[in-house]
Amino acid sequence: MRRPDPDRPNLLEVNGWTTISGNQAIAPQAVFVSLSKTGIDQQALYEAIQFDRPDVDRDYGKAAGNSGFSAMVSVPGLEGVYSIGVTRLNNGRLESCQFNIPVTLGKANAAKG
Repeated sequence: MRRPDPDRPNLLEVNGWTTISGNQAIAPQAVFVSLSKTGIDQQALYEAIQFDRPDVDRDYGKAAGNSGFSAMVSVPGLEGVYSIGVTRLNNGRLESCQFNIPVTLGKANAAKG
């Protein structure tokens, strides 16, 4: 994930990879970037594009398919500390990855620049 760019403060760029099973070469049916405000038990999901990641395939020794993902998330008007995560679709069920990254959005972020 790239922290908000001072030249594009209303956009977050999130890139990475996820598999259901790298050893069995199973990629998720869909990948979403999740965004939730600290202290609030709700999250917004933004669908990411998926693509092949040869480096992941090499690490697992199998072609994991579309394990890579990328999303540009528009965040105008959002202020405060948010948590960015990854949610994937597996056999019709949404699964959230265990890792989340905090990011400060809005005026508080602009003051850091």
